[in-house]
Amino acid sequence: MSRPRVLVTGGTGFVARALVPRLLDQAEVTLLLLEEYAGAPLPAPLDRLRPQFDVAYADLRSYQLTARAVRDARPERVIHLAAAGVSEPFLNPHTAVSHNVTGTLNLLRACFEATTQTQQLIVARTPGEQQPTNVYAASKAAAWQFCAMYARAAGWPIHGAMIFQAYGPGQPPHLFVSAALNAARAGQEFPMTDGRQAKDWIFIDDVAGGIIALLGAELPPGTTVELGTGVATELRVVAQQLYELVGRGGRPLFGALPSRPGEVERQAADAATTAALIGWRARIDLDEGLRRIKIIMRWPHYEHVFFDCDSTLTAVEGIDVLAESAGKGQRVAVLTQAAMDGQVELEDVYEKRLRAVRPTHQQVLDIRRSYKRHIVEDAARVVTALQGLGHKVYIISGGLAEPVEEFGIYLGIPRERIRAVGLTYNELSGRWWEKTANDDRRYLAHADSALTVSDGKAQIVRELLGQQRGRSLLVGDGYSDLRAGEAVNLFVGYGGVVTRPRVQAEAPAYITCQSLAPLLPLAGGPAALRLLRSWPMHYQTLSTKALYLIHTGVVTFNDEHLQSRFRAAFLDPEPTAHQALHSRPDGSPPGDS
Repeated sequence: MSRPRVLVTGGTGFVARALVPRLLDQAEVTLLLLEEYAGAPLPAPLDRLRPQFDVAYADLRSYQLTARAVRDARPERVIHLAAAGVSEPFLNPHTAVSHNVTGTLNLLRACFEATTQTQQLIVARTPGEQQPTNVYAASKAAAWQFCAMYARAAGWPIHGAMIFQAYGPGQPPHLFVSAALNAARAGQEFPMTDGRQAKDWIFIDDVAGGIIALLGAELPPGTTVELGTGVATELRVVAQQLYELVGRGGRPLFGALPSRPGEVERQAADAATTAALIGWRARIDLDEGLRRIKIIMRWPHYEHVFFDCDSTLTAVEGIDVLAESAGKGQRVAVLTQAAMDGQVELEDVYEKRLRAVRPTHQQVLDIRRSYKRHIVEDAARVVTALQGLGHKVYIISGGLAEPVEEFGIYLGIPRERIRAVGLTYNELSGRWWEKTANDDRRYLAHADSALTVSDGKAQIVRELLGQQRGRSLLVGDGYSDLRAGEAVNLFVGYGGVVTRPRVQAEAPAYITCQSLAPLLPLAGGPAALRLLRSWPMHYQTLSTKALYLIHTGVVTFNDEHLQSRFRAAFLDPEPTAHQALHSRPDGSPPGDS
Protein backbone atom coordinates (compact mmCIF):
# COMPACT_ATOMS: atom_id res chain seq x y z
CA MET A 1 0.00 0.00 0.00
CA SER A 2 1.36 3.45 -0.94
CA ARG A 3 2.04 5.95 1.80
CA PRO A 4 -0.37 8.91 1.81
CA ARG A 5 0.90 12.45 1.30
CA VAL A 6 0.16 14.48 4.45
CA LEU A 7 0.51 18.24 4.87
CA VAL A 8 0.88 19.58 8.44
CA THR A 9 0.42 23.25 9.34
CA GLY A 10 1.84 24.62 12.59
CA GLY A 11 4.64 22.12 12.16
CA THR A 12 6.98 23.57 14.79
CA GLY A 13 4.48 23.72 17.65
CA PHE A 14 4.12 21.59 20.78
CA VAL A 15 1.72 19.06 19.22
CA ALA A 16 3.54 18.81 15.88
CA ARG A 17 6.88 18.09 17.55
CA ALA A 18 5.34 14.95 19.03
CA LEU A 19 3.22 14.08 15.98
CA VAL A 20 5.59 14.45 13.03
CA PRO A 21 8.24 11.88 14.10
CA ARG A 22 5.52 9.22 14.39
CA LEU A 23 3.76 10.34 11.25
CA LEU A 24 6.92 9.79 9.21
CA ASP A 25 6.62 6.05 9.83
CA GLN A 26 3.47 5.86 7.72
CA ALA A 27 3.21 8.91 5.46
CA GLU A 28 5.06 11.22 3.10
CA VAL A 29 5.04 14.45 5.14
CA THR A 30 5.25 18.12 4.16
CA LEU A 31 5.37 20.84 6.81
CA LEU A 32 3.77 24.16 5.88
CA LEU A 33 5.75 26.87 7.68
CA LEU A 34 6.05 30.63 7.66
CA GLU A 35 8.75 32.07 5.40
CA GLU A 36 10.78 33.10 8.47
CA TYR A 37 11.80 29.45 8.91
CA ALA A 38 13.46 29.29 5.48
CA GLY A 39 17.12 28.47 6.08
CA ALA A 40 16.69 28.47 9.86
CA PRO A 41 17.11 25.39 12.08
CA LEU A 42 13.90 23.71 13.18
CA PRO A 43 13.25 22.84 16.83
CA ALA A 44 14.31 19.41 18.07
CA PRO A 45 13.51 16.72 17.15
CA LEU A 46 12.40 18.06 13.76
CA ASP A 47 15.80 19.41 12.75
CA ARG A 48 17.33 15.94 13.00
CA LEU A 49 14.47 14.53 10.87
CA ARG A 50 14.72 17.28 8.25
CA PRO A 51 15.89 14.97 5.41
CA GLN A 52 12.78 12.81 5.89
CA PHE A 53 10.11 15.42 5.12
CA ASP A 54 9.49 18.28 2.72
CA VAL A 55 8.90 21.89 3.71
CA ALA A 56 6.66 24.44 2.01
CA TYR A 57 6.47 28.10 2.98
CA ALA A 58 3.32 30.20 3.07
CA ASP A 59 1.44 32.62 5.30
CA LEU A 60 -2.08 31.22 5.70
CA ARG A 61 -3.44 34.75 5.80
CA SER A 62 -2.72 34.93 2.05
CA TYR A 63 -5.00 32.76 -0.06
CA GLN A 64 -2.71 32.94 -3.09
CA LEU A 65 0.35 31.75 -1.16
CA THR A 66 -1.63 29.06 0.64
CA ALA A 67 -3.22 27.75 -2.56
CA ARG A 68 0.13 27.60 -4.32
CA ALA A 69 1.72 25.69 -1.43
CA VAL A 70 -1.15 23.19 -1.31
CA ARG A 71 -1.08 22.67 -5.09
CA ASP A 72 2.67 22.05 -4.98
CA ALA A 73 2.47 19.62 -2.06
CA ARG A 74 -0.52 17.69 -3.55
CA PRO A 75 -1.59 16.36 -0.12
CA GLU A 76 -4.17 13.62 0.23
CA ARG A 77 -4.63 14.50 3.89
CA VAL A 78 -4.06 17.76 5.75
CA ILE A 79 -3.61 18.26 9.51
CA HIS A 80 -4.26 21.89 10.48
CA LEU A 81 -2.49 22.66 13.77
CA ALA A 82 -1.47 26.26 13.10
CA ALA A 83 -3.11 28.88 15.33
CA ALA A 84 -2.24 32.19 16.96
CA GLY A 85 -2.67 32.91 20.64
CA VAL A 86 -2.99 29.43 22.11
CA SER A 87 -1.56 30.66 25.41
CA GLU A 88 -1.90 34.44 25.07
CA PRO A 89 -4.51 35.81 27.50
CA PHE A 90 -4.45 39.27 25.87
CA LEU A 91 -4.56 38.19 22.24
CA ASN A 92 -5.55 41.01 19.90
CA PRO A 93 -8.94 40.18 18.28
CA HIS A 94 -7.76 41.32 14.84
CA THR A 95 -4.72 39.03 15.12
CA ALA A 96 -6.95 36.14 16.16
CA VAL A 97 -9.36 36.66 13.28
CA SER A 98 -6.67 37.07 10.62
CA HIS A 99 -4.71 34.00 11.68
CA ASN A 100 -7.33 31.64 13.06
CA VAL A 101 -10.42 32.48 11.01
CA THR A 102 -9.07 33.87 7.73
CA GLY A 103 -6.13 31.45 7.80
CA THR A 104 -8.42 28.45 8.26
CA LEU A 105 -10.79 29.66 5.52
CA ASN A 106 -7.90 30.07 3.10
CA LEU A 107 -6.68 26.57 3.87
CA LEU A 108 -10.19 25.13 3.38
CA ARG A 109 -10.54 26.72 -0.02
CA ALA A 110 -7.00 25.76 -1.03
CA CYS A 111 -7.64 22.13 -0.12
CA PHE A 112 -11.01 21.74 -1.82
CA GLU A 113 -11.19 24.45 -4.50
CA ALA A 114 -7.59 24.90 -5.66
CA THR A 115 -7.00 21.14 -5.82
CA THR A 116 -9.11 18.00 -5.96
CA GLN A 117 -6.64 15.61 -4.31
CA THR A 118 -7.36 16.35 -0.65
CA GLN A 119 -9.39 13.50 0.85
CA GLN A 120 -9.42 14.69 4.47
CA LEU A 121 -8.74 17.86 6.42
CA ILE A 122 -8.26 17.48 10.18
CA VAL A 123 -8.68 20.74 12.10
CA ALA A 124 -7.32 20.99 15.65
CA ARG A 125 -9.97 22.31 18.01
CA THR A 126 -10.13 23.33 21.68
CA PRO A 127 -12.85 22.51 24.23
CA GLY A 128 -12.97 26.22 25.03
CA GLU A 129 -14.85 26.73 21.75
CA GLN A 130 -18.00 25.30 23.30
CA GLN A 131 -18.38 28.27 25.68
CA PRO A 132 -15.72 30.82 24.67
CA THR A 133 -14.40 33.06 27.43
CA ASN A 134 -11.37 34.45 25.59
CA VAL A 135 -10.45 35.80 22.17
CA TYR A 136 -8.52 32.67 21.14
CA ALA A 137 -11.41 30.30 21.85
CA ALA A 138 -13.90 32.62 20.15
CA SER A 139 -11.77 32.78 16.99
CA LYS A 140 -11.39 29.00 16.95
CA ALA A 141 -15.16 28.60 17.39
CA ALA A 142 -15.80 30.95 14.46
CA ALA A 143 -13.31 29.07 12.29
CA TRP A 144 -15.02 25.76 13.07
CA GLN A 145 -18.42 27.16 12.16
CA PHE A 146 -17.11 27.78 8.65
CA CYS A 147 -15.67 24.25 8.60
CA ALA A 148 -19.01 22.79 9.70
CA MET A 149 -20.90 24.89 7.14
CA TYR A 150 -18.73 23.68 4.25
CA ALA A 151 -18.96 20.09 5.51
CA ARG A 152 -22.78 20.28 5.49
CA ALA A 153 -23.30 22.37 2.36
CA ALA A 154 -20.49 21.07 0.13
CA GLY A 155 -19.72 17.71 1.70
CA TRP A 156 -16.07 18.61 2.17
CA PRO A 157 -14.39 15.87 4.28
CA ILE A 158 -13.46 18.05 7.25
CA HIS A 159 -13.01 16.48 10.68
CA GLY A 160 -12.31 18.12 14.03
CA ALA A 161 -9.76 16.88 16.57
CA MET A 162 -10.77 18.49 19.86
CA ILE A 163 -7.62 18.35 21.99
CA PHE A 164 -8.28 18.64 25.70
CA GLN A 165 -5.65 19.78 28.24
CA ALA A 166 -2.42 18.63 26.55
CA TYR A 167 0.77 18.50 28.64
CA GLY A 168 4.16 16.83 28.54
CA PRO A 169 7.87 17.36 27.87
CA GLY A 170 8.55 20.33 25.63
CA GLN A 171 5.44 22.24 26.70
CA PRO A 172 5.90 26.03 26.82
CA PRO A 173 7.19 26.97 30.29
CA HIS A 174 4.39 29.44 31.09
CA LEU A 175 1.59 26.87 30.76
CA PHE A 176 0.13 25.39 33.93
CA VAL A 177 1.94 22.05 34.34
CA SER A 178 5.32 23.42 33.28
CA ALA A 179 5.00 26.53 35.45
CA ALA A 180 3.89 24.57 38.52
CA LEU A 181 6.60 21.96 38.03
CA ASN A 182 9.34 24.57 37.67
CA ALA A 183 8.16 26.27 40.87
CA ALA A 184 8.09 22.93 42.68
CA ARG A 185 11.60 22.04 41.50
CA ALA A 186 12.85 25.41 42.75
CA GLY A 187 11.11 24.87 46.10
CA GLN A 188 9.11 28.05 45.57
CA GLU A 189 5.49 28.94 46.21
CA PHE A 190 3.16 28.86 43.20
CA PRO A 191 0.38 31.49 43.17
CA MET A 192 -2.75 30.24 41.39
CA THR A 193 -6.55 30.45 41.47
CA ASP A 194 -8.56 28.32 43.88
CA GLY A 195 -7.91 25.50 41.38
CA ARG A 196 -11.47 24.14 41.41
CA GLN A 197 -11.59 24.02 37.61
CA ALA A 198 -11.45 20.39 36.47
CA LYS A 199 -9.67 19.62 33.19
CA ASP A 200 -9.16 16.47 31.14
CA TRP A 201 -5.34 16.15 31.08
CA ILE A 202 -3.98 14.30 28.05
CA PHE A 203 -0.29 13.47 27.68
CA ILE A 204 1.27 14.82 24.49
CA ASP A 205 2.19 11.35 23.17
CA ASP A 206 -1.48 10.37 23.43
CA VAL A 207 -2.47 13.50 21.49
CA ALA A 208 -0.19 12.40 18.65
CA GLY A 209 -1.61 8.88 18.80
CA GLY A 210 -5.19 10.16 18.65
CA ILE A 211 -4.55 12.35 15.60
CA ILE A 212 -2.89 9.45 13.79
CA ALA A 213 -5.89 7.24 14.62
CA LEU A 214 -8.19 9.91 13.14
CA LEU A 215 -6.06 10.14 9.99
CA GLY A 216 -7.88 8.24 7.26
CA ALA A 217 -10.91 7.44 9.41
CA GLU A 218 -14.15 7.18 7.43
CA LEU A 219 -16.45 9.55 9.27
CA PRO A 220 -19.26 11.84 8.12
CA PRO A 221 -18.05 15.32 7.12
CA GLY A 222 -18.12 17.72 10.05
CA THR A 223 -17.54 15.04 12.70
CA THR A 224 -15.43 16.06 15.70
CA VAL A 225 -13.49 13.49 17.69
CA GLU A 226 -12.59 14.39 21.28
CA LEU A 227 -9.02 13.57 22.31
CA GLY A 228 -8.80 13.16 26.06
CA THR A 229 -8.83 10.54 28.79
CA GLY A 230 -12.46 11.07 29.80
CA VAL A 231 -11.36 11.91 33.37
CA ALA A 232 -11.44 15.48 34.73
CA THR A 233 -9.02 16.46 37.50
CA GLU A 234 -8.97 19.78 39.35
CA LEU A 235 -6.00 22.09 38.87
CA ARG A 236 -5.37 22.17 42.61
CA VAL A 237 -5.00 18.38 42.64
CA VAL A 238 -2.51 18.50 39.75
CA ALA A 239 -0.46 21.23 41.43
CA GLN A 240 -0.42 19.43 44.78
CA GLN A 241 0.57 16.17 43.10
CA LEU A 242 3.49 17.85 41.33
CA TYR A 243 4.80 19.31 44.60
CA GLU A 244 4.54 15.92 46.30
CA LEU A 245 6.34 14.21 43.42
CA VAL A 246 9.21 16.70 43.47
CA GLY A 247 9.47 16.93 47.25
CA ARG A 248 11.66 20.03 47.50
CA GLY A 249 9.50 22.27 49.65
CA GLY A 250 7.33 25.18 48.58
CA ARG A 251 3.60 24.83 47.97
CA PRO A 252 0.83 25.94 45.65
CA LEU A 253 -0.96 29.07 46.93
CA PHE A 254 -4.62 28.33 46.23
CA GLY A 255 -6.75 31.43 45.78
CA ALA A 256 -3.80 33.82 45.41
CA LEU A 257 -5.07 34.73 41.93
CA PRO A 258 -8.66 35.49 40.90
CA SER A 259 -10.57 33.02 38.74
CA ARG A 260 -11.40 34.06 35.20
CA PRO A 261 -15.00 35.22 34.84
CA GLY A 262 -17.21 32.68 33.10
CA GLU A 263 -14.57 29.92 33.10
CA VAL A 264 -16.07 26.43 32.63
CA GLU A 265 -15.81 24.45 35.85
CA ARG A 266 -15.45 21.02 34.27
CA GLN A 267 -14.24 19.76 30.90
CA ALA A 268 -13.84 16.10 30.00
CA ALA A 269 -13.69 14.29 26.66
CA ASP A 270 -16.30 11.75 25.63
CA ALA A 271 -13.76 8.94 25.51
CA ALA A 272 -16.35 6.23 24.85
CA THR A 273 -17.66 7.94 21.71
CA THR A 274 -14.11 8.54 20.49
CA ALA A 275 -13.32 4.85 20.93
CA ALA A 276 -16.42 3.92 18.96
CA LEU A 277 -15.61 6.36 16.14
CA ILE A 278 -11.89 5.69 15.59
CA GLY A 279 -11.02 2.73 17.84
CA TRP A 280 -8.62 4.69 20.00
CA ARG A 281 -8.26 5.48 23.70
CA ALA A 282 -5.63 7.42 25.64
CA ARG A 283 -3.07 5.08 27.20
CA ILE A 284 -1.33 7.36 29.72
CA ASP A 285 -3.28 8.47 32.78
CA LEU A 286 -2.48 11.63 34.73
CA ASP A 287 -0.47 9.90 37.48
CA GLU A 288 1.79 8.21 34.96
CA GLY A 289 2.12 11.33 32.79
CA LEU A 290 3.20 13.55 35.68
CA ARG A 291 5.71 10.96 36.84
CA ARG A 292 7.14 10.77 33.33
CA ILE A 293 7.64 14.52 33.27
CA LYS A 294 9.27 14.42 36.69
CA ILE A 295 11.63 11.64 35.61
CA ILE A 296 12.58 13.49 32.45
CA MET A 297 13.23 16.71 34.38
CA ARG A 298 15.28 15.08 37.17
CA TRP A 299 18.39 15.45 35.07
CA PRO A 300 18.91 18.71 33.14
CA HIS A 301 19.44 19.09 29.41
CA TYR A 302 22.81 20.58 28.41
CA GLU A 303 22.31 22.55 25.21
CA HIS A 304 26.04 23.08 24.56
CA VAL A 305 28.41 20.08 24.54
CA PHE A 306 32.17 20.68 24.29
CA PHE A 307 34.56 17.83 23.43
CA ASP A 308 38.29 17.61 23.83
CA CYS A 309 39.75 15.81 20.82
CA ASP A 310 42.89 13.78 21.57
CA SER A 311 42.26 10.82 23.92
CA THR A 312 38.56 11.73 23.98
CA LEU A 313 37.10 11.61 20.46
CA THR A 314 40.13 9.79 19.10
CA ALA A 315 42.32 7.33 20.99
CA VAL A 316 45.62 8.98 19.99
CA GLU A 317 47.49 12.13 20.95
CA GLY A 318 48.39 13.91 17.71
CA ILE A 319 51.72 15.24 19.01
CA ASP A 320 52.71 11.72 20.13
CA VAL A 321 51.92 10.39 16.63
CA LEU A 322 54.32 13.00 15.22
CA ALA A 323 57.00 12.14 17.76
CA GLU A 324 56.73 8.42 17.03
CA SER A 325 57.25 9.03 13.31
CA ALA A 326 60.33 11.14 14.15
CA GLY A 327 61.80 8.50 16.46
CA LYS A 328 61.28 10.63 19.56
CA GLY A 329 58.09 9.02 20.82
CA GLN A 330 59.19 8.18 24.37
CA ARG A 331 60.68 11.61 25.07
CA VAL A 332 57.58 13.48 23.90
CA ALA A 333 55.09 11.02 25.45
CA VAL A 334 56.61 11.67 28.89
CA LEU A 335 56.05 15.41 28.47
CA THR A 336 52.47 14.86 27.23
CA GLN A 337 51.68 12.56 30.13
CA ALA A 338 53.02 15.04 32.69
CA ALA A 339 50.98 17.91 31.25
CA MET A 340 47.77 15.89 30.90
CA ASP A 341 48.12 14.62 34.48
CA GLY A 342 48.60 18.17 35.78
CA GLN A 343 52.15 17.52 37.01
CA VAL A 344 53.53 20.38 34.89
CA GLU A 345 51.86 23.31 33.20
CA LEU A 346 50.96 22.77 29.54
CA GLU A 347 52.69 25.99 28.51
CA ASP A 348 55.97 24.60 29.90
CA VAL A 349 55.99 21.65 27.51
CA TYR A 350 53.94 22.70 24.47
CA GLU A 351 56.80 24.39 22.60
CA LYS A 352 59.36 21.82 23.83
CA ARG A 353 57.45 18.97 22.21
CA LEU A 354 57.12 20.66 18.86
CA ARG A 355 60.78 21.77 18.87
CA ALA A 356 61.85 18.22 19.68
CA VAL A 357 59.96 16.85 16.67
CA ARG A 358 60.11 19.75 14.18
CA PRO A 359 57.45 18.10 12.00
CA THR A 360 56.93 18.83 8.35
CA HIS A 361 53.60 20.17 7.18
CA GLN A 362 52.87 16.83 5.55
CA GLN A 363 53.50 14.94 8.79
CA VAL A 364 51.01 17.22 10.54
CA LEU A 365 48.44 16.58 7.83
CA ASP A 366 48.99 12.82 8.17
CA ILE A 367 47.62 12.97 11.73
CA ARG A 368 44.18 13.15 10.09
CA ARG A 369 44.37 9.50 9.11
CA SER A 370 45.44 8.45 12.62
CA TYR A 371 42.52 10.33 14.13
CA LYS A 372 40.03 8.55 11.89
CA ARG A 373 41.64 5.11 12.27
CA HIS A 374 41.53 5.36 16.05
CA ILE A 375 38.16 7.02 16.56
CA VAL A 376 36.79 6.28 20.03
CA GLU A 377 33.99 3.73 20.34
CA ASP A 378 30.57 5.25 19.47
CA ALA A 379 32.06 8.77 19.12
CA ALA A 380 30.64 9.40 15.64
CA ARG A 381 27.13 8.20 16.49
CA VAL A 382 27.09 10.11 19.78
CA VAL A 383 28.04 13.37 18.04
CA THR A 384 25.40 12.80 15.35
CA ALA A 385 22.76 11.92 17.95
CA LEU A 386 23.54 14.96 20.10
CA GLN A 387 23.23 17.33 17.15
CA GLY A 388 20.05 15.62 16.01
CA LEU A 389 18.61 16.07 19.49
CA GLY A 390 19.22 19.80 19.21
CA HIS A 391 22.51 20.17 21.11
CA LYS A 392 25.24 22.43 19.80
CA VAL A 393 28.46 20.42 19.66
CA TYR A 394 31.97 21.92 19.78
CA ILE A 395 35.60 20.76 19.80
CA ILE A 396 38.18 22.69 21.81
CA SER A 397 41.61 21.10 21.63
CA GLY A 398 45.23 21.84 22.33
CA GLY A 399 45.93 19.69 19.28
CA LEU A 400 47.00 20.99 15.90
CA ALA A 401 44.39 22.91 13.96
CA GLU A 402 44.45 21.30 10.51
CA PRO A 403 43.99 17.65 11.57
CA VAL A 404 41.59 18.56 14.41
CA GLU A 405 39.41 20.68 12.12
CA GLU A 406 39.23 18.03 9.40
CA PHE A 407 38.43 15.35 11.99
CA GLY A 408 35.70 17.52 13.49
CA ILE A 409 34.14 18.18 10.09
CA TYR A 410 34.33 14.43 9.40
CA LEU A 411 32.22 13.96 12.56
CA GLY A 412 29.71 16.54 11.30
CA ILE A 413 30.71 19.42 13.59
CA PRO A 414 30.63 22.85 11.90
CA ARG A 415 34.08 24.37 11.37
CA GLU A 416 33.08 27.53 13.25
CA ARG A 417 32.61 25.45 16.42
CA ILE A 418 36.11 23.93 16.32
CA ARG A 419 39.12 25.49 18.01
CA ALA A 420 42.71 24.17 17.97
CA VAL A 421 46.26 25.49 17.66
CA GLY A 422 47.54 26.77 14.34
CA LEU A 423 51.14 26.31 13.17
CA THR A 424 53.40 28.28 10.84
CA TYR A 425 56.16 26.71 8.75
CA ASN A 426 59.56 27.82 7.55
CA GLU A 427 58.97 28.68 3.90
CA LEU A 428 62.68 28.23 3.13
CA SER A 429 62.96 24.76 4.64
CA GLY A 430 62.58 21.52 2.73
CA ARG A 431 62.78 21.29 -1.03
CA TRP A 432 60.83 24.52 -1.48
CA TRP A 433 62.09 25.00 -5.02
CA GLU A 434 60.49 21.76 -6.23
CA LYS A 435 56.82 20.97 -6.77
CA THR A 436 56.32 17.72 -4.88
CA ALA A 437 53.33 15.80 -3.59
CA ASN A 438 54.64 16.04 -0.02
CA ASP A 439 54.86 19.39 1.72
CA ASP A 440 58.18 19.14 3.57
CA ARG A 441 58.26 22.64 5.02
CA ARG A 442 59.37 22.36 8.65
CA TYR A 443 57.59 23.65 11.76
CA LEU A 444 58.56 27.20 12.67
CA ALA A 445 56.19 28.35 15.43
CA HIS A 446 52.74 27.84 16.91
CA ALA A 447 50.05 30.49 17.11
CA ASP A 448 49.70 32.46 20.30
CA SER A 449 46.63 30.68 21.71
CA ALA A 450 44.90 30.17 25.04
CA LEU A 451 44.79 26.49 24.12
CA THR A 452 48.55 26.13 24.71
CA VAL A 453 48.25 26.94 28.44
CA SER A 454 46.73 24.80 31.16
CA ASP A 455 43.98 27.23 32.13
CA GLY A 456 43.23 28.56 28.65
CA LYS A 457 40.35 26.32 27.56
CA ALA A 458 37.94 28.10 29.89
CA GLN A 459 38.56 31.32 27.96
CA ILE A 460 37.78 29.61 24.63
CA VAL A 461 34.59 28.07 26.05
CA ARG A 462 33.39 31.49 27.18
CA GLU A 463 34.20 33.01 23.80
CA LEU A 464 32.26 30.31 21.95
CA LEU A 465 29.28 30.57 24.27
CA GLY A 466 29.15 34.35 24.09
CA GLN A 467 25.62 35.51 24.92
CA GLN A 468 23.99 32.20 24.02
CA ARG A 469 21.55 30.81 26.55
CA GLY A 470 21.43 27.25 27.87
CA ARG A 471 23.46 24.90 30.03
CA SER A 472 26.90 23.72 28.92
CA LEU A 473 28.89 20.52 29.41
CA LEU A 474 32.52 19.71 28.64
CA VAL A 475 33.99 16.23 28.32
CA GLY A 476 37.72 15.52 28.21
CA ASP A 477 40.52 13.39 29.58
CA GLY A 478 43.16 15.88 30.70
CA TYR A 479 44.01 18.35 33.40
CA SER A 480 43.44 21.34 31.08
CA ASP A 481 39.91 20.03 30.51
CA LEU A 482 39.36 19.69 34.25
CA ARG A 483 40.42 23.30 34.77
CA ALA A 484 38.10 24.44 31.98
CA GLY A 485 35.23 22.94 33.97
CA GLU A 486 34.88 26.30 35.72
CA ALA A 487 33.43 27.76 32.49
CA VAL A 488 30.65 25.17 32.06
CA ASN A 489 27.77 23.86 34.12
CA LEU A 490 29.13 20.29 34.17
CA PHE A 491 32.55 18.81 33.51
CA VAL A 492 32.66 15.11 32.65
CA GLY A 493 36.02 13.39 32.82
CA TYR A 494 36.67 10.64 30.28
CA GLY A 495 38.93 7.70 31.11
CA GLY A 496 38.11 5.36 28.24
CA VAL A 497 41.50 5.86 26.58
CA VAL A 498 43.77 7.00 29.41
CA THR A 499 42.93 7.17 33.09
CA ARG A 500 44.43 10.29 34.60
CA PRO A 501 44.21 9.94 38.41
CA ARG A 502 43.85 13.64 39.18
CA VAL A 503 41.02 14.06 36.67
CA GLN A 504 39.26 10.94 37.94
CA ALA A 505 39.57 12.15 41.54
CA GLU A 506 38.32 15.69 40.90
CA ALA A 507 35.85 15.54 37.99
CA PRO A 508 32.23 15.96 39.16
CA ALA A 509 31.30 13.06 36.83
CA TYR A 510 33.59 10.52 35.18
CA ILE A 511 33.13 7.95 32.40
CA THR A 512 35.31 4.87 32.93
CA CYS A 513 34.44 2.82 29.83
CA GLN A 514 35.75 3.14 26.26
CA SER A 515 32.35 3.91 24.73
CA LEU A 516 31.11 7.49 24.70
CA ALA A 517 27.48 6.26 24.74
CA PRO A 518 27.04 7.16 28.46
CA LEU A 519 27.52 10.80 27.49
CA LEU A 520 24.07 10.79 25.87
CA PRO A 521 22.12 10.53 29.15
CA LEU A 522 24.56 12.91 30.84
CA ALA A 523 24.05 15.56 28.16
CA GLY A 524 20.43 14.98 27.18
CA GLY A 525 18.75 13.42 30.21
CA PRO A 526 16.09 10.69 30.11
CA ALA A 527 14.27 12.48 27.30
CA ALA A 528 17.24 11.93 24.97
CA LEU A 529 17.28 8.17 25.51
CA ARG A 530 13.54 8.00 25.05
CA LEU A 531 13.60 10.02 21.81
CA LEU A 532 16.38 7.83 20.41
CA ARG A 533 14.08 4.83 20.75
CA SER A 534 11.97 6.25 17.90
CA TRP A 535 15.00 6.81 15.62
CA PRO A 536 16.49 4.29 13.15
CA MET A 537 17.60 0.98 14.62
CA HIS A 538 21.29 1.81 15.16
CA TYR A 539 20.28 4.77 17.34
CA GLN A 540 17.79 2.63 19.24
CA THR A 541 20.70 0.26 19.88
CA LEU A 542 22.87 3.17 21.01
CA SER A 543 20.17 4.26 23.49
CA THR A 544 19.89 0.73 24.85
CA LYS A 545 23.68 0.47 25.13
CA ALA A 546 23.91 3.79 27.00
CA LEU A 547 21.26 2.70 29.49
CA TYR A 548 22.91 -0.69 29.97
CA LEU A 549 26.33 0.84 30.55
CA ILE A 550 25.16 3.36 33.14
CA HIS A 551 23.43 0.52 34.99
CA THR A 552 26.79 -1.28 35.16
CA GLY A 553 28.30 1.70 36.98
CA VAL A 554 30.60 3.13 34.30
CA VAL A 555 29.64 6.68 35.30
CA THR A 556 31.10 7.64 38.68
CA PHE A 557 30.72 10.84 40.67
CA ASN A 558 32.74 12.98 43.07
CA ASP A 559 29.68 15.11 43.80
CA GLU A 560 27.09 13.42 46.03
CA HIS A 561 24.24 15.72 45.00
CA LEU A 562 24.97 15.12 41.32
CA GLN A 563 25.13 11.38 41.92
CA SER A 564 21.79 11.45 43.75
CA ARG A 565 20.10 13.31 40.87
CA PHE A 566 21.60 10.94 38.30
CA ARG A 567 20.42 7.89 40.22
CA ALA A 568 16.94 9.37 40.57
CA ALA A 569 16.75 10.03 36.83
CA PHE A 570 18.23 6.83 35.43
CA LEU A 571 18.62 4.19 38.12
CA ASP A 572 15.27 4.74 39.88
CA PRO A 573 13.83 1.36 40.90
CA GLU A 574 10.27 2.65 40.55
CA PRO A 575 8.40 0.77 37.77
CA THR A 576 7.18 4.09 36.37
CA ALA A 577 10.71 5.38 35.87
CA HIS A 578 11.79 2.15 34.22
CA GLN A 579 8.73 2.20 31.95
CA ALA A 580 9.23 5.82 30.98
CA LEU A 581 12.81 5.16 29.89
CA HIS A 582 12.12 1.87 28.13
CA SER A 583 8.79 2.62 26.46
CA ARG A 584 8.12 3.95 23.01
CA PRO A 585 7.00 7.59 22.67
CA ASP A 586 3.38 6.41 22.53
CA GLY A 587 3.70 4.78 25.94
CA SER A 588 3.82 1.16 24.79
CA PRO A 589 6.73 -1.03 25.86
CA PRO A 590 9.15 -2.34 23.24
CA GLY A 591 7.68 -5.30 21.39
CA ASP A 592 4.08 -4.36 22.27
CA SER A 593 1.92 -4.28 19.17
